[in-house]
Amino acid sequence: MCGRWSSVLEAFMTVCICTNILFIFLRLDFESYQVAVTMGIETSANWSDSPGMQTFFYVIQHVFCFVFLLELVVRVVLLRAAYFYTTRWETYNILDACIIFAACVELYLIDSLATG
Repeated sequence: MCGRWSSVLEAFMTVCICTNILFIFLRLDFESYQVAVTMGIETSANWSDSPGMQTFFYVIQHVFCFVFLLELVVRVVLLRAAYFYTTRWETYNILDACIIFAACVELYLIDSLATG
């Protein structure tokens, strides 16, 4: 890839990864608070009562999965097989592809099979 666009893509993906981590932490806090309310440890208040929060986190998860999948596809199309075996980051690129594949399987296969 062109050096300038590669740097822009790297910066954008770094921001996406950090933002995704933030949303994962928020979702974890949200779900643990819901469990605490269900168990009677906490009283129901604020954001655990919001029915839209579950949908919000579901949509955000799909958006990030799509962005990461799109980034992988762009890199593979531009670099072809070299993306996986000619860089010093080849192990991380393979790991990245496996994580994205697992996320897609979880979101689009397992979730749809579970909901019927």
